[in-house]
Amino acid sequence: MIDAQLVRSLSATPIDPNVWRAMVGEHRRFLDGKQSHYGTWELLSAAGLPLALWKGPKSATGTQINLSFGNLQGLDLTWAVLPCAAMPGVNATGQSLRGAVLSRSLLTDSQLDDTDFSLAKLEYVDFSRSSLRNACFRKALLMKADFENCDLTGADFRGAKLEGAKFPGAILDGVLGEIPG
Repeated sequence: MIDAQLVRSLSATPIDPNVWRAMVGEHRRFLDGKQSHYGTWELLSAAGLPLALWKGPKSATGTQINLSFGNLQGLDLTWAVLPCAAMPGVNATGQSLRGAVLSRSLLTDSQLDDTDFSLAKLEYVDFSRSSLRNACFRKALLMKADFENCDLTGADFRGAKLEGAKFPGAILDGVLGEIPG
């Protein structure tokens, strides 16, 4: 069982913008050195914390970005290119990830209320147990995304592509747009 309060307490200090730029550069080299972007995440729970294990191609260069429990407040995330990123437990409340590429990333157990994901590529992203209250997913690509047990109260999915997206146990009060199933 994931301890949501513990996860929130670990993301207290924002990531320094210079550290962020270095991490993104290393991730870009990681992606450039891979033969394929296909892979999956395995989520483990240890002492109430979500731990991400990548089960996909390795890279000869760079380092895959790991933002576990990171506080992304104050960073420029608009149009960020971070496919295959480990992001469990992040705090990006109120941030803009407009147009971001996060396909095949893991964002479980995260604080993403009021976050703008419009026009983002979010195929195969696992948002399980995340708080996404009033998040905007307008015109986002969310094929095969997993919203299991998420709080999506007031989220906006108008114009989003949701083929194969899963919503078991999700709170869908006041959601805008058409949710499959």
